[in-house]
Amino acid sequence: MPLQRNSRIVFIFSLTPFLQSHSCNRFQNQVTQTICFMSMLIKKRHMKRERHMKKIQTMGGALLFFFCLASVGRAQTDNGNMPLRASLASIHGVINSPDEGPFVDLIKAIGAETGRTLSIEVVPMSRSIDNVIKGRADFHIPTIRNRLLDEASLPFSFTTESYGAVSFVIYSSNKKILTKKIITEALAKGEKTFPYILEVPASMERLFPFPCVPSNDTTNSLNKVLKGRVDALIWAQEDVDLILHKDKLKNIHRDHWEDLEDTIIIPKGEEEKETDRLLSGAIKKLRKSGKLKEIYSTVHQPFSPWQPADMGWE
Repeated sequence: MPLQRNSRIVFIFSLTPFLQSHSCNRFQNQVTQTICFMSMLIKKRHMKRERHMKKIQTMGGALLFFFCLASVGRAQTDNGNMPLRASLASIHGVINSPDEGPFVDLIKAIGAETGRTLSIEVVPMSRSIDNVIKGRADFHIPTIRNRLLDEASLPFSFTTESYGAVSFVIYSSNKKILTKKIITEALAKGEKTFPYILEVPASMERLFPFPCVPSNDTTNSLNKVLKGRVDALIWAQEDVDLILHKDKLKNIHRDHWEDLEDTIIIPKGEEEKETDRLLSGAIKKLRKSGKLKEIYSTVHQPFSPWQPADMGWE
């Protein structure tokens, strides 16, 4: 042990005055030589240890340097090589899977214009928006933008460019028809309790100027309308019209709410500007080439004032 070895050296040094005082020259010389030899060994050992530590420090510094270079290089290439993570809301007939649906074709075209690879995940509406808020996705579609609302209070942001206008329709029961005029008049009265129960796409409640509740399933919501459990469903025209035709729901009444910006949700924070630059730039390129209009026409059309009761469905 180091402490034992040092104590022996101290003991030997303590003998030196005694040896000198008794004139044991020969013995004194031997002891002195031994002490010098041991001191030299200790010094060499310390020097060797110091050289070893310097080597470790040098190697550690080199490793740290190369690690930093690798990290910088990875950070510089991430934006160019990492795929854009698209989170899409599952909507029957419009977004069926990561490979099927008009919206999927639109997103693939936008992704191609960014020059980045694209990964697509299809999940329920509320979860899809939450993916962006929690940083699990770079953007979400579909969504609408109401510029009359305070966007600073939202937990997400929007791309500067929108890719179209979507007609939102009020779907109510023929037994209790609800129109835009009736809703706006109720809002104007400013009553403490809003008189109607209106369902809208989940996680989009704050984008409407009236109290509403979320809908995660358009078919279920239409059934609730028919049973009188809710007064109306307000949703994108094509998404719900597909169900009306498929299930021949002749007792549903349609009325135009308004056309809203069809845009993309992106996260707030450090990546907001870069993500907006990529996606908005891609939308501009598609619009300039005419491809955007061509693709978007398969997604949404201007409002059509038809009624299910006129279709002759049995």
